[in-house]
Amino acid sequence: MAQAGELPLERTSADIGDLANRVVEDFAPLAQGRNVTLRTEIQENLPDIMVDSARISQVIANLLSNAVRHVPEEGEIN
Repeated sequence: MAQAGELPLERTSADIGDLANRVVEDFAPLAQGRNVTLRTEIQENLPDIMVDSARISQVIANLLSNAVRHVPEEGEIN
């Protein structure tokens, strides 16, 4: 459905920094289990954006999952 442009988005105003930090926190135990350091560098006072929070969280989670899986043990993800 996504390829056909039929994926409905539910956009709301969101703090992207807070959203990203929450996803990173969810991955902290997995990263710690592999001795991988997760770091975020998010600028303060970013304006809220209109986004589908669930979908963008899923995108960030997919990126982190791949990064944790493929970074060498004791590596670092920024």
